Amino acid sequence: MCSSLRKRVEKLKTAELKFCMQILDLKRSSDKSEMVETAVSFLKKPSGDRTLMSKTSKVQKLGSKKRKSAAKKRKKESGKKRTATSYMLFANSIREKIKKENPEKKMTDLAKIFGEKWRALSDEAKEPFKKEAERLKEEAGSAAPQKKKKPKHTKKKKMKKADPENEETDSDDDEDDEDEPLGLKTEDKLKASIDEIMDVKDLSSLSVRKIKDKLKDAYGEAVVKEHKSMIKTYIKSKVE
Repeated sequence: MCSSLRKRVEKLKTAELKFCMQILDLKRSSDKSEMVETAVSFLKKPSGDRTLMSKTSKVQKLGSKKRKSAAKKRKKESGKKRTATSYMLFANSIREKIKKENPEKKMTDLAKIFGEKWRALSDEAKEPFKKEAERLKEEAGSAAPQKKKKPKHTKKKKMKKADPENEETDSDDDEDDEDEPLGLKTEDKLKASIDEIMDVKDLSSLSVRKIKDKLKDAYGEAVVKEHKSMIKTYIKSKVE
């Protein structure tokens, strides 16, 4: 029974598992394995208060101090509050209805129903939830403290002697530079490409490696390697 329960919980996607933890009033974490342990312990012996959750958390704290400190550091650096995804907003909107229709179902089963219904939606039906998620994300971003950029120390360039023959050419080059439109930053271009790649109904057909391969085809291996940390973090934020 215990192994069967654990397998069912482990099959849940991270977003679905987090949603279950929220409904069960259990502590969520960035570590999926930690959430699986908490959920399994609770489901073995459900409790109406936080006593069991507190006991489980105390045991897990011994082995997860480093992970928590790393997560806090990332949160402090970003300064942004994590907001609900489009999937979570959709699941919240149908939660009560699904619970009434399936009173005998466990939370793990309900989470699967939420996921199936979300994947069955058309892009047009998903659009309101995506817009609301984007709005919440923008609000959280505007409320976060902005980092102060350190001024760059530029080296003083030696003045070259004026060359009458090249003076006119240099002036023309400057004018050409001013007429050129400013392009998007490389990171913004990469994020836009990731959004386009991940805009599919079934995300199970994608992986971080596959997305990186597509980006390499578009931007080259050197660019992807230089921004690999940002790419990985952005993909995870889209999935969670």
